[in-house]
Amino acid sequence: MADFSMETIRSVDWAKDYLWDVRLIAKDNTGPGQFTKWFPATRVRESLASISSYTFDAFTSSFSVPQSTSGTEIEISFYDDDQHTITHWLKDWINKEIFGEGHYVQTANESVRYLHVRLLNSQREMQKETVYLVVPDGNLDFEGTSESNSREYTMTFKALGVLSQTNP
Repeated sequence: MADFSMETIRSVDWAKDYLWDVRLIAKDNTGPGQFTKWFPATRVRESLASISSYTFDAFTSSFSVPQSTSGTEIEISFYDDDQHTITHWLKDWINKEIFGEGHYVQTANESVRYLHVRLLNSQREMQKETVYLVVPDGNLDFEGTSESNSREYTMTFKALGVLSQTNP
């Protein structure tokens, strides 16, 4: 028989999906136009830990041992305004700054921007903030439809490092 009650379960303050916030800014503390102080993200996926195992056979059994880890990826889905401010900002970051319109490739140190990922409590106060040094990874695609929905994009970022991590 379980040694807990429904009251025990009800007394837990369960985590909520919506208690987070992100900011994406350049090194000069500017963001994409009106989205410098806030970012219209609808979803964030932050890989907190990763492990790969090595499996080998010995005698009549198979065994697995931890082998490696991989870098942190952060995927953000977001809405854009009717001027496509964020899309142009990201496109210029990739095409003009990182790749110099096909003439050169910037170093990682010159290419990074700051991605703030914040976890909030139920009063929307910050509980934890991680500031990553990121570069974009993958495609930034436009996809049009005939529906009258808001335009939503998804972009993946590779974390090249952690600038700071706070737990107030």
